[in-house]
Amino acid sequence: MSDEVTIQRLLKESEELERYEAELLATAAHLKLYRERFGCDPDSRAVLDQWARESFEQPIDPYSVLSREEIAQVWEDAIH
Repeated sequence: MSDEVTIQRLLKESEELERYEAELLATAAHLKLYRERFGCDPDSRAVLDQWARESFEQPIDPYSVLSREEIAQVWEDAIH
């Protein structure tokens, strides 16, 4: 029984980490596109989120926006 509980807990944690990863990379991609468009950082996360909602009808693929080096940097920054 405890094995089943452990497996369920690990599955839940895995799902939470996948959501965090998706949100983190999407935010980094939005930030990159915002900087390219306006030449500066947004005043706040709320401004970035609003701009992204207004600018993109569908979710963007962060892997098509960010380079491998940028993705690695996102993870490096997230760890520290």
